[in-house]
Amino acid sequence: MASSPVPDYVIVGHIIKDKVDDGYLLGGTVSFAGGVVHALGVPLGVVSAADADGRKLAARMLPDAEFRWTDSAETTIYHNIYKPDGRVQYCLALADMLAPTDIPDDWCAAPIVHLGPLTGEVPPEMVDRLSDDTLVGVTPQGWLRRRLADGRIEAKVWDSYQAVLRRADVLVFSEHDPTTEEECQRYLDASKVAVVTRAKFGAEVHAGGTITHVPTYPATEVDPTGAGDGFCGAFLVEYRRTGSAIDACRFASAAASLLVEGPGIAGAADEDRIRERMAGPTREE
Repeated sequence: MASSPVPDYVIVGHIIKDKVDDGYLLGGTVSFAGGVVHALGVPLGVVSAADADGRKLAARMLPDAEFRWTDSAETTIYHNIYKPDGRVQYCLALADMLAPTDIPDDWCAAPIVHLGPLTGEVPPEMVDRLSDDTLVGVTPQGWLRRRLADGRIEAKVWDSYQAVLRRADVLVFSEHDPTTEEECQRYLDASKVAVVTRAKFGAEVHAGGTITHVPTYPATEVDPTGAGDGFCGAFLVEYRRTGSAIDACRFASAAASLLVEGPGIAGAADEDRIRERMAGPTREE
């Protein structure tokens, strides 16, 4: 039997079941970035861990993706509670951790590999397996948080950032991920290209010693969960195509503004809709 083609975009990390009022939605970096990548028509591969129900949910929501699963007795479950002063998160269940060898050998040379841990499940040394020709993107929130005994998620310092960012090509994170400006600057200084997202206030691209502000686009927000992850998926696809971090950020900002207009990954848009949104005004115009 002939082997399957190597996906153009590989995401590594736990799929998440997000608890909502009437059940669960597929969530997490794998889901939101994967949903955007899938909507763009880019062949998608996923390296993850989940139980049988979680795998079925993922296959239903990302029907054309190639999955490489690690056996797990549970699927990771998150509950996001939005309050006026910010979001409180609980991790109600946690799937098994991933190992460097869980990514197939041929997938290590995929055009794009996105490391997207949610709860520290991706080993930092996985970057050492990736080809020099691979565009490596990182959304580090899972290395910036820990799970407490009651399931609540709290912030922590990213102790492996130097080892990861020495190889990574692009770092994307929210302004709320690091807890201090000093910590944020450490990650920026160690990055080749970094994007700091600031929700409706746009994003900052740090590249080549310069900082460029890129505004976002007006949106009718339904569900803000996963906007940053969807942003990263679109950014890496466009950055690989164009080599321009600024152009990729504009494209990703439009993709994220569409994503938040639906629940879960339902708002993920194809390229035509993203280009149409880009042709309209930004929030600052």
